[in-house]
Amino acid sequence: PRRGLAAARRARGGEESAPALPREDLWISRLDLEGFGREVRALGRRLEKEQGDADMEHLHKMLSWSDACAAVGLATMWLP
Repeated sequence: PRRGLAAARRARGGEESAPALPREDLWISRLDLEGFGREVRALGRRLEKEQGDADMEHLHKMLSWSDACAAVGLATMWLP
């Protein structure tokens, strides 16, 4: 198997973590988790503000379809 460079970093618990990553996965060692988290939370807040009645109607429609499919599955699961 191919092995990349070891990416030594401090883990959140304080222990040393130095996994050997394949070359195509080295981006993981440079990922800014805190920055990524901030961006995801900001996106979530923006999408929540943009949510409207049409979104809620669509959500309820999808939940109804899910319930209907579950009912059909339960009613027919004994069939061969």
